Amino acid sequence: MDYYSPALSTITLEQMRAELRHVPSRFRSEAEELLDACIQVIVSCRPEGSSKPSRIEPPVDSFLEQDSRLRAFLSRYLDSDVDIQRGDVIMRLCFYWSEFSEGLEHVADPESSEFFTTFHPHATGGLVKITCCDASAMLKDRYDDYEQVVGFSATLKPFDYYARLSGLDPQP
Repeated sequence: MDYYSPALSTITLEQMRAELRHVPSRFRSEAEELLDACIQVIVSCRPEGSSKPSRIEPPVDSFLEQDSRLRAFLSRYLDSDVDIQRGDVIMRLCFYWSEFSEGLEHVADPESSEFFTTFHPHATGGLVKITCCDASAMLKDRYDDYEQVVGFSATLKPFDYYARLSGLDPQP
């Protein structure tokens, strides 16, 4: 369930800001603008007057639009002659946002009741989190590509419960 429960934090994004100073100058300004826009999308999720974590209906279009901008920027960045280093901040920013945006597809699906989204405010912005309550259907779809699946854990009892939760057929 945790795999299908991504989050976006303004703190994490702000920590990337200092690293943008090392981005080649021809990309730096646009990268900073994109980072500011990402932070603004997250902050816009804050329910008015709320100082506690709250369940929200995320502005899916805003997240997907920002994801599209980031992907276009990443494409230009990768097509350039920039020497991509391990841990590249542009790559991390785009992946971080994209992972969350992909999770929104499940939240936006009217047939899906396994997900909900919350906003957690903090002094410098906030955190938007998608929570997956039941990943069994998605896991079961992944298992279809294999003849056998072996699951192991220290917490497989009661077996039927964990088998269903893991998307496995409890009957051999």
